[in-house]
Amino acid sequence: MSNANNNRDLFEFITKVYKSSVKKSLEVPKEEIANLLKELINTHSKKYNLRTNSAVNDINYYDLKSRVKEEDSFSEKLIRKDIGLVITHKHGRTVTDLKRARVPIINDLKKLDDIIGIRVVTELKKDCDNVYKLLLDNISFLEENEIQLHDIDEQPQEMKNGLEIYRIKGTYQDHICFELQIKSKIDEAWGEMDHTIFYKDHTSTPIKDTVQATMNNIGHLLEKIEDLLFDLRESDKKFEANNPYNAFQIKMSKELSEKLKTVFGASVDLKEYTKALYFLKNKIIKSKGIDNSELSFEHLKYEITDPDLKYFADAKSKSHKLIITEGIFYNILRTEDNKFKLKQENYNDSFKRFYSYYIDYLISDVMELQEFENLLATNSKFISDPDLFINVKKLKKFISIKEHLTNTFEDDPNARTLLTNLFFIQQYSGDIQTYLNSVLDDLEFDLSKKILQLQKATKELADSPHKKDWIRDFQHFLEIINKINSEG
Repeated sequence: MSNANNNRDLFEFITKVYKSSVKKSLEVPKEEIANLLKELINTHSKKYNLRTNSAVNDINYYDLKSRVKEEDSFSEKLIRKDIGLVITHKHGRTVTDLKRARVPIINDLKKLDDIIGIRVVTELKKDCDNVYKLLLDNISFLEENEIQLHDIDEQPQEMKNGLEIYRIKGTYQDHICFELQIKSKIDEAWGEMDHTIFYKDHTSTPIKDTVQATMNNIGHLLEKIEDLLFDLRESDKKFEANNPYNAFQIKMSKELSEKLKTVFGASVDLKEYTKALYFLKNKIIKSKGIDNSELSFEHLKYEITDPDLKYFADAKSKSHKLIITEGIFYNILRTEDNKFKLKQENYNDSFKRFYSYYIDYLISDVMELQEFENLLATNSKFISDPDLFINVKKLKKFISIKEHLTNTFEDDPNARTLLTNLFFIQQYSGDIQTYLNSVLDDLEFDLSKKILQLQKATKELADSPHKKDWIRDFQHFLEIINKINSEG
């Protein structure tokens, strides 16, 4: 009994050390860890489907919570996890011994694996998977900011109730430990109930195993509910996105079909235009409809003098789709400001605004603006096809192939850049022969060998079902490049 009393005194002293010298000191690193993780997730949330793309407002499918372990929970853990015994065995069996070892005890307490708790709470379990993928793909960012996630490759873990959880051990600045959990809202609520019934009170009853089995069954039912909720959410997103768009499409067709037929002497299928126009409208006059009482193509008589806009202007002149989209864009500007009148004096500025918004539409779900502009700057002189500014599917295909090139030539940026440019030019019926002639003399590698390497890497993907939509086109491209290179 005296030994138990002695342990109690020792544990009370350790708890006092925690309260007076550890708990408060961990608040700052806790906030730093939480803020770094928030920054990372916020930056990439759209890419990993953790944020909606609503035209009205954005909704995050995640929240982040953080805490430093409370004193009562800490005291309980000293006993439940034998941490108190480990510390006393290491630093002394009397309070006097522990007082002398106060500093090393403080350091040890900061290294308890869940002394700081960070929890990412998501709407649904599928969002947990996306948060986990985001973290896996951005380990370098975490490491650059002194965050190490030690067992991230061993996730998710199976709990006693048979369900899975993302529970990741981490350290910050090499000496402060924390635990990162990723849970859905349902998992969080269910975990607290399970925890309350079977953990906190430490009781044992003859029916505990039976009750636990029932609880486990409920947990598995909740997993099925999660799947149903995810399906509902996706259906709701599609309805919210498509319903106003469908109404817009019908309205545009009713208001403009006859006017366009009068102007061009033939029927125009506005379905090809409305996605771009809907995007442009929501950028400028989100809450209004477009005033299409008039439809003018007076912009065709004005001249573009800005050299930075010449290439797009030339492409537009070869495409009825771009000509019509531009004309309706000025209706959007007139709806925004009823005093707006297009003239030669303001045409370059108005056209520049059209270009800016239209390119945003074209690439918003495909690539960054700087990447697109770099591709244009390097390759536009070899391409005259207006499809470059029209066909979003081609851009998406290009991104898939660019990723393939990046993976194949990860350590060879020169080959990667050359072949990326070649495919970009070829995809838009450009002059790849002239481009090749302009760079061949400066090549520091054997292009034939790179083509063979790429053919082999592409062949290995041939059976991948989600890549079949571009593999055949890419193999054809490689045959063309190989032939041109051989003849050269």
